[in-house]
Amino acid sequence: MTTLPSTESPLSQVAWAGLARGLGDSWPANVAVASDAAASNAAVFHTGLLAQAEQLARGTQMAQPGTPAALQQVLTRLKLANQPDPQPGYVPQQPLALDAPLFSTLPAPPPQALPLQDDLHSAIRAASQHPALRLDYALDAAMCYAWCLPAQGYGPDTDVSRYNHARATAAVAVCLAQNQLAAAAPAQSFTLIGADLSGIQAFIYTLASAGAAKSLRARSFYLQLLAEVMARYVLRQLGLPITNLLYCGGGGFQILAGAAAQAQTRQIERELQRRLLKAHRAALGITLSAHSFEEKDFSDFGKVRDKLGQTLNRAKRRPFASVSAEDLASQLGQPIDEGGELNFCRVTGEEVPKDTPPDADGFIKSAFVRSLERLGGHLLNSTYMTAKAVDTISPEQVQDWRTALKMFGWSVQLEFDDADTEPAAAVQTLRFRPEPLANGTLSSYYPLARLVPKNKADEIKMFDELATDARSGLKRWAVLRMDVDNLGRMFRDGLGQNASLARTASLSFALRLFFEGWLPELARQSDPDQRLYIQYAGGDDVFVVGAWDAVPELALRIRTALALFAGGNPSVTLSAGIALADIKFPLYQAARLAGEAEHDAKLYAEGSQTKNAVSFLGEVMSWPSFELASREAASLAKWCGPGGLAPRSLLQTLQQIHLQSQAWHKLAAENGRKRTPPVAVAQSKYTRATWLAAYQLSRVIQDLKKRDGTDSIIAQVEGYRDTLIGEHAQSGRIALAARWAQFLIRGETSI
Repeated sequence: MTTLPSTESPLSQVAWAGLARGLGDSWPANVAVASDAAASNAAVFHTGLLAQAEQLARGTQMAQPGTPAALQQVLTRLKLANQPDPQPGYVPQQPLALDAPLFSTLPAPPPQALPLQDDLHSAIRAASQHPALRLDYALDAAMCYAWCLPAQGYGPDTDVSRYNHARATAAVAVCLAQNQLAAAAPAQSFTLIGADLSGIQAFIYTLASAGAAKSLRARSFYLQLLAEVMARYVLRQLGLPITNLLYCGGGGFQILAGAAAQAQTRQIERELQRRLLKAHRAALGITLSAHSFEEKDFSDFGKVRDKLGQTLNRAKRRPFASVSAEDLASQLGQPIDEGGELNFCRVTGEEVPKDTPPDADGFIKSAFVRSLERLGGHLLNSTYMTAKAVDTISPEQVQDWRTALKMFGWSVQLEFDDADTEPAAAVQTLRFRPEPLANGTLSSYYPLARLVPKNKADEIKMFDELATDARSGLKRWAVLRMDVDNLGRMFRDGLGQNASLARTASLSFALRLFFEGWLPELARQSDPDQRLYIQYAGGDDVFVVGAWDAVPELALRIRTALALFAGGNPSVTLSAGIALADIKFPLYQAARLAGEAEHDAKLYAEGSQTKNAVSFLGEVMSWPSFELASREAASLAKWCGPGGLAPRSLLQTLQQIHLQSQAWHKLAAENGRKRTPPVAVAQSKYTRATWLAAYQLSRVIQDLKKRDGTDSIIAQVEGYRDTLIGEHAQSGRIALAARWAQFLIRGETSI
């Protein structure tokens, strides 16, 4: 059993001093930087150590005098190979909040900053009065008020905020002090530790659609908490403060540690795997890897992250390599009971005790699924949670989500849960929005991508309800999966010659702020009828379930919002896949199809542009083409629907032209592979689809001219005809618009 530390450690005091050093004149003058005990320990705490830490966090750039007037948005500074140079953009200067202006990068430096210093000073003074949690609360204060202030010492054009510079400085200072305390360790060496949860997709998606919605968001929230508590478990084992958790999201985390941590990682991984194996019977695993590097490598910390990622990816192929054979044998390969009636969970399909009673809907569910359903219900209205470090408990097969977290030394409650009377050093309040709590209680921001649709009974909507919420005859729900393109290259190459620790921290923070903070708010604003369900948004990944006709609109909004946040930087793009499912279709199958569609979008190429695309209804295209197809589909549905002035057959004709074009290109490709192309195929600029478009669409136009009020329809059909009879015409977008319109009109199509 791992017990709680009794007092604040010297390394935590160094972290406190590192934060003060990094914030510079944003630190309140009347808040002590170090205790008398720490100040007297010159071997651990001294000004030279803090100066060295600040320089290493800054990277190759030497300290420059003066403070820039404005902070550049780091996403506007990224530059990938073969992409145009980005235009500089600036961060608005105001407290962190989920407001649209904060996520609209400015083309010019903003006016004089609001009086953020006073608010920051007050928040740090309040944090200093809570010794056990002062680091957590001071970090939150710096994030809320210094996230938009340019760091000192970076010159006139910097994309590093005082918040990110301060937390990077504190992390490096702790490592330097840790190396000094461990005399046997190399003083100039450091360790970057990375962790990755395995089995996430199966854990979240391999569910029966019936009843899955009740626990779906809770499952991803539980995994988010699980990664967090395991990160804190590793910090506790290494004696490190919270400042050294560089990143936690997307089912993984990264920790900066001193040289000695390299030797401890394997034992920590073994214990994490043993506890997780006991809790989830190999449904979830974790891999922990460590990469050792030197002081000089801080100048290109993106490469350090990349090397750790390579090591981690290799290790992930053996997720339980550190667990003993006895522990594996005790959890895997156990036979199903013989004889009698067996009970299986309605949601996961796992075996449950024979005496398990059905729930109110008459379904048999495991105790863990029921606990997640209760959690999902609580998440609907909760605005914060409380958490505290506790003594770890012995591992056991998980029956509820709280017990699982306590195995790693963290106790969590949502705001209205029954009080937990277990002893603890301190209780931390974690709010789900960046704005401070109304009563002024000290708290920390915990990003939570929460958007769960409710029905009239104030309950979570099931997938069949989402399907019937579609505003067309097609009763389907859909899955959207999307993520940022070339994320690894962004960290490795996109930051240029000075990919310092502080700059990579800035990039991680910007992405997390967008996907876990702003994206749910963006979806909420575009979903007044509650037809969307954000199941997951973390790191750079998004998974959304919703009414089929609401999901494409959300995908477009997300893409537009990210471009706005990144100042239109062509190096910052994302790709998406959308899959439709009928009411009883299994969630895991819909997730797989959406994943395959996203993969197809990642293969898209047009000129020098690759990826940055979307796949929907079997067609892959660029985002501008997709947006145009969306508008065209709405027009076609209006014109060809009930009471419209255009024939319904127009939609079928447009799709048939595309099918003919596809067949011709397939034949041409096959002939090309045989190296015996017919002369007519090899030399022709046109296809059978060309003549079909010219004839059929001309007939439609002639019929429309006989009717009044059809000028706009005629113009669009003429545009289609001119496009489709052009040399090497591309018919995919037009066919998508036609099929999309069919779905909007009557919900079914023969294509």
